[in-house]
Amino acid sequence: KRPASVLGQGSKSSDVPLFVRTLHTLLEECDQSISRWSDDGTKVLIMDPARFAVEICPRYFRHRNFNSFTRLLNMYQFHKVQNASPDAK
Repeated sequence: KRPASVLGQGSKSSDVPLFVRTLHTLLEECDQSISRWSDDGTKVLIMDPARFAVEICPRYFRHRNFNSFTRLLNMYQFHKVQNASPDAK
């Protein structure tokens, strides 16, 4: 489920940081058993961090390190929310 305002309605994609565009793309293309949008489209859920690091990170980034990915999320003002989904890890 894609949030309508993720890339900003009416904004040029060049105005959106590359990491945010990449995150949006990977969530659209990713196996939902690994990572997905929350049902309301406001949160990124990582269902299987180990598989995410091995299967997803190398496709979109230059590493296989889940901690590096979370540091990038934090750098772009994403914050961890406990119990966002009962299935997420």
